[in-house]
Amino acid sequence: MKSKASHTPMDALRLFSWLLLASSLLLIGGGYFWRGIDFSLGVLLGSAIVGVNYLWTRRVISKALRGDHPRSRIGFSLLFKFGLTALVLYFAVVQFGIDAMGIVVGVSVLVISVFALAIAKLAF
Repeated sequence: MKSKASHTPMDALRLFSWLLLASSLLLIGGGYFWRGIDFSLGVLLGSAIVGVNYLWTRRVISKALRGDHPRSRIGFSLLFKFGLTALVLYFAVVQFGIDAMGIVVGVSVLVISVFALAIAKLAF
């Protein structure tokens, strides 16, 4: 049996990735049955934005910790990510009419996953 001390940070990251995926799928399916296809598309977009931002930030931070990125490039990368996210959200809502509340619910998958990870870490 594994003790709590033998869990690595990579185990937590892997679990968090799975929790993000599971939470996204639950919210997309639930959104479809609750409010229809337009809402679930918003949830899908919000979840996708959170997933891509999570993976992008994880990559930038691990390269920064290894010393592969100069500081100016890290700042630019994170600023570019923020601008790109804002642009995608703008066009999704204004140009394509994606349900904004669905996007908000999709983005909340991050909070749900953090709580689930905390509960899992406390329980196991």
